[in-house]
Amino acid sequence: MKSTHRTPSDSGKRWGLRGRSTTLLIEHKEVLVKRFVPVLAIVICMGLAWAPPAAAQKWVDQTPVDPASIPKFVNELPLLGPTGLPVLAPGATPSFLSICEFETQVLPPPFGPTKVWGYQIGQKCSKKPGHSFIGPVVVAERGTPTNLTFINQLGYTWNSKVLAYTQNTDLTMHWADPLNAEQNLCSEELSKMTYGGIPQGECANNYAGPIPAAVHLHGGEIPPNLDGGPDAWWTPDGRYRGHGYYTREVEALPALPDSGFPAGVMVRNRADENYYLCKWDDKKDVWTWKLVSKKNRTGIDRATYVYPNTQEAANIWFHDHVLGFTRLNVYAGIAGAYVITDPENVHDLLEDPTELVPMVIQDRMFDTNGELYMSSPGGNTTPEHPYWVAEFIGDVAVVNGKVWPTLKVERKMYRFLFLNGSNSVGYNLQVATPGTENPDGSFTYGTKGPDMWVIGTDGGFLDTPAPATDPGYHYVNDVQEGTVGDRLVLLPGERYEVIIDFSGIAPGTTLELQNNAWNPYPFGDAPPIPQIMQFEVVADGNATAGLKATSFDPTSGASPREGDAIVDLKPLMPTKDVHRQLTLNELESTIDGAPLEAILNNTKWDGHQIIQGETPDGPHTIQNRPEFYLSGDYSSPTLYSERPAEGTMEIWDIINITADAHPIHLHLVQFQVIERIPFDDAAYFDHYSASFPGSNFLPGYGPPGNYYATNDAEAIGGNPDPLQFWQEGYESARGPRRAPEPHEIGWKDTVVTYPGEVTRFAVRFAPTDIPNTETSTANLGYPFDPDDGHGYVWHCHILDHEDNEMMRPTEVLTNSDFAGRAFTQGIDY
Repeated sequence: MKSTHRTPSDSGKRWGLRGRSTTLLIEHKEVLVKRFVPVLAIVICMGLAWAPPAAAQKWVDQTPVDPASIPKFVNELPLLGPTGLPVLAPGATPSFLSICEFETQVLPPPFGPTKVWGYQIGQKCSKKPGHSFIGPVVVAERGTPTNLTFINQLGYTWNSKVLAYTQNTDLTMHWADPLNAEQNLCSEELSKMTYGGIPQGECANNYAGPIPAAVHLHGGEIPPNLDGGPDAWWTPDGRYRGHGYYTREVEALPALPDSGFPAGVMVRNRADENYYLCKWDDKKDVWTWKLVSKKNRTGIDRATYVYPNTQEAANIWFHDHVLGFTRLNVYAGIAGAYVITDPENVHDLLEDPTELVPMVIQDRMFDTNGELYMSSPGGNTTPEHPYWVAEFIGDVAVVNGKVWPTLKVERKMYRFLFLNGSNSVGYNLQVATPGTENPDGSFTYGTKGPDMWVIGTDGGFLDTPAPATDPGYHYVNDVQEGTVGDRLVLLPGERYEVIIDFSGIAPGTTLELQNNAWNPYPFGDAPPIPQIMQFEVVADGNATAGLKATSFDPTSGASPREGDAIVDLKPLMPTKDVHRQLTLNELESTIDGAPLEAILNNTKWDGHQIIQGETPDGPHTIQNRPEFYLSGDYSSPTLYSERPAEGTMEIWDIINITADAHPIHLHLVQFQVIERIPFDDAAYFDHYSASFPGSNFLPGYGPPGNYYATNDAEAIGGNPDPLQFWQEGYESARGPRRAPEPHEIGWKDTVVTYPGEVTRFAVRFAPTDIPNTETSTANLGYPFDPDDGHGYVWHCHILDHEDNEMMRPTEVLTNSDFAGRAFTQGIDY
């Protein structure tokens, strides 16, 4: 099979909105003035105290390197260890992770090191730590909380050498905006009103200031204040924080020394609401709590999170989540793995976490100097957003922080943790014999090799191992060939634990991990990166140093789990508490038709409703969506629509009326995929559009109907039911509904939602191991209060999408009957 090999192109411009009506989103002048005059006063005052150096906006030209000039399969795949992916197993001991800028060898010789960002163990940053930018791998045991202090040491934009960040920040996004009190003065509404749609002046520049960071534990069953959501950021100079910032709280400062509060830990004292740093006083020769001044916030460069680790064994991960800049921070390298072990409930042969071989797959581009490259103004961008790329699609495969690596394996079985750490690229993965790069740039794929047996999903181990047989899509010679068999489809944020058996393969054999997914996935026009990495089968004793085989045989009939099977949510569906039907929408620019933004249920991040003016270009009015719930007294108020109750069971239907697949991720919970139902999306869009006031689709208006009014399917969300057969043949356009693949039958926190399909999943807002027979509300809840904090979010895990409005806040309402709170704010975290 052949497909055209990708070279750097403008493929990111393609979104494929099927010609649907979109519009710019603009405010009336009087509304804008009322909204922003007080903020301008705040900004002017803040500007008196801080100003960037004159050289802050110096531009550095970057020339993308031809990927064909990069040698393949020279780098060895980094494994667990100090020179690969460092391992941190803190147990109950408080530990530190610094967020640093450093350089590491990503490309093979003759290229030099690449400047990156990433986590380093300890309170100090090393400029040349000698390990991958991905990591560390934190190993936690179920039932033992992990106490981690994260220190933001990224500095300022004018000092950073990571050009993929400094030259791609976009002030027109709805973003953290540290210097303007989170008010986004250059955001879309203001820039369109002032400059007719195209940013000018300061709004057309990159950000110049201290670099914000946040830490989200993806897949974690954790309190909202520890979630590390998009508003939980803080800057390294200690001056600016998002309104969701949190660090460990105490009822009263403990006497020092205290093993639970080592030097460097910062806490918030609930007694006086001040922040204190634990340090050694050289003059008095004693341990002391240093008061961190609230006036200038100096010293608040860190946050201490105590994760409860009460959930079932799972391979989760942590990464940056700054509002509007997640795509840049993760692209620069801020991501690590987090393994929760549970010896009592996992098969004996799977208890050793050091057997696990991480496989963090990413796509990147590099310039001719070997530095990370993303884009340049006008390259793959939108006029309204001069530095935002709708879907970044790279041309080089990076695994565990190394370009096109190789791994020497013996004739044994090995456990791999596949994690898609890309911004937007999806993969159809298969182990195969070597392919051929043809002179015309096409690629001839090899013959399928050993199966990839899935033993675990996002949220834990499966009951029964299953070979990867996902019905993904791919192209051959630029023509869609339909579904893919025997492949592992992996979209951003998804994880699968996989066993590959090399025992029947002769030493000297070379295999490749190959990919044939076109992007934007699955029907885009950017050809795949066909080769991801290489496996070399070697004689016994010659495997890559540090590689461990596993004795667990996925074909033996043994379950990866011990004790109870996965709790099945399907029996609860007839008695579900809530059924939601929510749309995925994409909007395009009226200036040039390029992608403008992606949104959930036609609703922007803040929940405000856009009322269109007389012309498509406005001016428009922005107001509160009347039935949404206004959040607390934050500097950046948010309107909530998804407010599930703790302990309840819900069915979510994600209605994808866009041209691409979106990986949908919910914070706090794991869920179970029930089915995927194809529908006539074009006919539905006509019916859906006619449901809006004026019988035309209104971008950013929210759903066409009242969110809480039920439709024909007795579902809330404000949308007509796409599965009611109001038109003959409505469901049959793309075939019958289908159950999840065998390897998807487990706990998921991120799910692929294909275009033209309703993806249905069941979610219970309670721990995954509570039996489905439990009906007493006194037993249905988390060990922490899920509503004691700033809430959670759900979003598309294409980072470029979530950064530009495709994310919504979630408030999980407390079950007041639950009697099992054992992890308390102010005491435990």
